[in-house]
Amino acid sequence: MSLRAYATAAATAGLLAVVIPVADASAAGASAPPAPPAPPVGFHMPAFNFVPPSVGPISVDIGRTIINGQIISQGLHVLMPGTTVPPLG
Repeated sequence: MSLRAYATAAATAGLLAVVIPVADASAAGASAPPAPPAPPVGFHMPAFNFVPPSVGPISVDIGRTIINGQIISQGLHVLMPGTTVPPLG
């Protein structure tokens, strides 16, 4: 083959490499996505009830700290009251 034939073949291959994906992309973009399937006849969504979390009272007792026979710290009693998260809306 001559240099002219190689150049023509390379130009044709380059042109096809650009044109074929563009044509394929435009054809693929034209199709619409499939519709989601319809629910069965008589199907009803279940009712969801949100129950807000709640926590009862929390109590912690810490005893005295005694080092070498001496009371360093008296005991401690901590009480946190219970709480409930209010419902939304």
